[in-house]
Amino acid sequence: MSSVYLTESSSMEVDFQSSSLDTSLSSKYDPVRMGKEDCIKRIKEVARKLNAQISQKEDVKFDCPVTHCTMESPTILNCSHTFEKSVVDQVNICPTCRAPVTNPKPNLFVKGLIDEWKKEERIPTLSHFKKENRKLAEIYLEAAKSATDNEEILDAYKSAFLHTKRSEDYAALPLFYERAGKPKKAALAYLHLALRQFEENKVQEAIKTLEHCKTISPIPIKIDALLLAHYLSLNPTPQQIEEVMKIAAVQTDPEEAISIYKEVITYDPWHRAYMALCHLLKDPKEKSYFLLKAADYADQKGESELAMHLRKEAEACFKPPTSISQEDWANPAAFLEKLPPKPQALLAFLAGPCPIYGNEGKTAAETHIVVPLIKNISKTINGAPVTGPRILGNLNNLDRTSGGLGCRFIWYKILNPEVDKPSEVEFEWAVMTRGILPDSEYKSYDFQKQLAESKGYEVPGFLDAATCILWENRYSGDRLYGDSPWIYTRCHEVIDGYHLVVGGFASSGLSVSYDHAGDGGNVGVAGLRKF
Repeated sequence: MSSVYLTESSSMEVDFQSSSLDTSLSSKYDPVRMGKEDCIKRIKEVARKLNAQISQKEDVKFDCPVTHCTMESPTILNCSHTFEKSVVDQVNICPTCRAPVTNPKPNLFVKGLIDEWKKEERIPTLSHFKKENRKLAEIYLEAAKSATDNEEILDAYKSAFLHTKRSEDYAALPLFYERAGKPKKAALAYLHLALRQFEENKVQEAIKTLEHCKTISPIPIKIDALLLAHYLSLNPTPQQIEEVMKIAAVQTDPEEAISIYKEVITYDPWHRAYMALCHLLKDPKEKSYFLLKAADYADQKGESELAMHLRKEAEACFKPPTSISQEDWANPAAFLEKLPPKPQALLAFLAGPCPIYGNEGKTAAETHIVVPLIKNISKTINGAPVTGPRILGNLNNLDRTSGGLGCRFIWYKILNPEVDKPSEVEFEWAVMTRGILPDSEYKSYDFQKQLAESKGYEVPGFLDAATCILWENRYSGDRLYGDSPWIYTRCHEVIDGYHLVVGGFASSGLSVSYDHAGDGGNVGVAGLRKF
């Protein structure tokens, strides 16, 4: 990369708010320009990995006898020989003594030694600095210059770095290793030098140090993204951004390329770097997010066909789930991460004024619960997955077996297959009011239905109402439609002339029953919308 630097810093402000995006994901996925702390963190990580690849002592060997590489998962056999686990998994007899392999176990003792060995410093660093003493530091630095024995030179540097941590003093160490023909240790020392230069805000010096480090290291070190972040930080021209794109395109490590493309986007959000970035991303939610971001920018540029294509790609990132498992139900927050992004219509509704309490300044997000409705429920029986429809009986079993309260009462007539029917929709989002609609108690069903529809809702079915209430209890711990006071929502289904009701959620569980009082009783109605 050519060293082209400009003198003025960038004043570009980028608005990342997008009408097609779930803005709650912005803080998670939007790229942020790499700052000083990010650089220091990255250099430390690269140095740690390089340090682990440098042998400390010739007589210390943690290599697997078969792979001849340092063992990551040392596994001991019954004959007391230790190998890498991947080797043990493929053999029936010990490669060394030919004894049958029985009962292999992780060699925790050797693993501990390897972990400690990897952490040992392979070169003198500034980590043992005590207190600045210029006089003592200069004495030891001069001793290092005049010594002829390598061990004496290194001992002098170690002593000097107890009393100085100036980057200009440490700069002599990587030069020593380089001249001594030890490129790995020289590269490691240059990383420590760049680290100190960043800490001293000598950014340009640190960049030059890293560039040189990369040229001499016999081991590939992942610092391209870091170097290019600073290359871009000086108000880059379009030509310079194109140069960076070319470098990103030839990266062999996808993570480095992803970091570079994200840096480009922070300086030029209109750039085709979005396309290259999305091609590399594996997380479907993150990939969909950036595709939608690119689609919004395409719209702003008047490229409607491209925007439509990008949105279709974003939709294709996800295959909506067709079943929910006990593990998913027990960990709703983690399950939500697997789901497609919420549709724009849902996001707009949640961000807008509440249809009921909007005049009080409340948004719909504050007064509603959002629940994924999945067609099927899966569980494991005798080690095998079994899938069944989301009907009330299965829902109750799912909630109870995954740590929930389930239902304390279900009217037996509801469990009739003619009544307790599964949804025909594979996946959809439901939004339900956190409580019954105001002024809906002591009213007829016809009045309640008209009231709900006047606010843009439908009267919930018993299965959806129960699903929403039980899900919210697992998600937040709240027992909505509870027992203090008793609160029920009327549902649209009717059995033997009685509307079904859901609520009275006590510590013993939820009730799914019938409205024995009929029209005019103290049963209200919830509002439900589906997206």
